[in-house]
Amino acid sequence: MNLYAPIMLAGEGGGLGGFAELMPIFVIAVVMIGMITFSNRSRKKKEQQVQQMRNCIEIGDEVVTTCGICGHVVAIKGDDEFVLETGDRNRIRFKKYAIATRNPAED
Repeated sequence: MNLYAPIMLAGEGGGLGGFAELMPIFVIAVVMIGMITFSNRSRKKKEQQVQQMRNCIEIGDEVVTTCGICGHVVAIKGDDEFVLETGDRNRIRFKKYAIATRNPAED
């Protein structure tokens, strides 16, 4: 059964003309636009959550960087840098955008 048969029949005798032939393309375009919009909204929401997590870093928090280095935050330098101490007492300075995950310090 053709779902577009009533529209096509209306196009032959009615006033729809060539619109009936373009209807499937129009429906696909609307669905694709909806999917792109939904995808962009979810991506922006995820970016906001990550940015909020990075802004809440405090001294003593355990963090993992995007390159896989684990350690504790021992100092915060300005708005966009922090010093991370690994288990071997090595201290490394990183930018905040390098943080992948954060575990808050236990009091």
